[in-house]
Amino acid sequence: MSGGDAADVPESLSINAWAGEEVSVSGRVGETLRWALQTRLPPPPKKKMFATEAPDLTDWQDDRVGWGIVLPENPDPNLSPKDKARGVDALDPIQDLLADRPDAPVLRYLTNSPNRRTTLMRYTKDGGSFQPDIASSPRGIEPAGIPYYVLICGSPREIPWDLQYALNTRFATGRLDLTEPGLANYVAALKTGWAGSEARQAGAVVWATDHGRGDMSETMRLYVAEPLWNTFDKDVKPHSALLDKASGGATTPRLLEALVDKRPGLVATTSHGVTFPADDPETMAANLGLLFGDDHTFAQPEEILGRWKPDGAVWYAHACCSAGCRDDTIFEDLVDGGSPVGTLLRDVAELGSLTAPLPKALLSAERPLRAFVGHVEPTFDWSIRQPDTRQALTAGITAALWDRLFLEKSCPIGHAFRAFYEPIGTLATQRESLKGDRNKGGKVTAQLLQVQLRARDIASTVILGDPTVRLDFS
Repeated sequence: MSGGDAADVPESLSINAWAGEEVSVSGRVGETLRWALQTRLPPPPKKKMFATEAPDLTDWQDDRVGWGIVLPENPDPNLSPKDKARGVDALDPIQDLLADRPDAPVLRYLTNSPNRRTTLMRYTKDGGSFQPDIASSPRGIEPAGIPYYVLICGSPREIPWDLQYALNTRFATGRLDLTEPGLANYVAALKTGWAGSEARQAGAVVWATDHGRGDMSETMRLYVAEPLWNTFDKDVKPHSALLDKASGGATTPRLLEALVDKRPGLVATTSHGVTFPADDPETMAANLGLLFGDDHTFAQPEEILGRWKPDGAVWYAHACCSAGCRDDTIFEDLVDGGSPVGTLLRDVAELGSLTAPLPKALLSAERPLRAFVGHVEPTFDWSIRQPDTRQALTAGITAALWDRLFLEKSCPIGHAFRAFYEPIGTLATQRESLKGDRNKGGKVTAQLLQVQLRARDIASTVILGDPTVRLDFS
């Protein structure tokens, strides 16, 4: 890199993880240009033109939209293609859900796919099979298509996060990684639409930590939590609570008290996610992604469920590993391997691909959560604000949670988050343009870094739960 180009690149980057000692975890930037030029994310989707009127994408029961599931491929030779198309090998609650939605296609993830772990097989009820292309297959339940609403049924070890990342570029995708009876609890609630829910749908609890001193938590409070809170109108704020430094602090006891008192339909939290102790992998996995408060405490799932019933709420958690982790990292080579960030990323990856304990517990509860939206990787400070102008880069979060989930009222969460995932295609286009500028001698390393960070932060945000769930304002 030339001197002028290097001068625009930060010496270090910070993430929203708590490793058990210093609150702020940062790392010296490594070979930035090599990492920024990597091609790891799926390409932007191909656009299709339709002569007929477009379907209403909020209506999953329309055959042109559709809902279906993804199961791991089953090598059992006694299982016929027709059996696979019916999902007869799925857990009993999933078979129960398929019986309730009888036209739903069942797709299979091909375990040994050479295509970046993103290849699907679709078996048909007449015994046929084919491999639909995620980037260009038509949406819907037609034989050549992929349903717009896709529920991945399985752990990220069975069906990797990469598949969910790829599907998120075009489809409304969720995941259930639950065991019985938690899965049975969730399916029972889903089939009835959370009938009798006592959650106040038009209410929210926003919990925004801030450890000060330019810490990453302050950045999340300013660029994620406050903009979301400021969108709430006079119908929502009287039934809601903002827990931040100005109101007495975002502490664990205050979060629990607000959940009980407000019975919110939406919970939105910004904090570091717990990623320690590195020398005890079992405990680290049990604590993974738990939300670290201003009081340096974090609640275990059983403590939360001992006080509060999720009962049809939606939870958005902006924290490192709040949704889970993976057996590698899309940020490899970004920072120096011996830095705190590099060490943390390596330690977390050694846990393997997991779903975090908090969403699993909340979605498994007797009166379960509708959906949990969180991160599989850390968020870097450059991902949520423009480094030069300080412009917020988080409008997609507010658009998904407020404009669609609240204001549209009948919008399923999977479709609500299309507003969040849509920039991936634009960022991919910007990245290719910047690569062209660099090949012509342009000093664009810092811009490449920021575009790559934003794209990967968006891609590694996932929905856990069925993508067709919606808040019930009736």
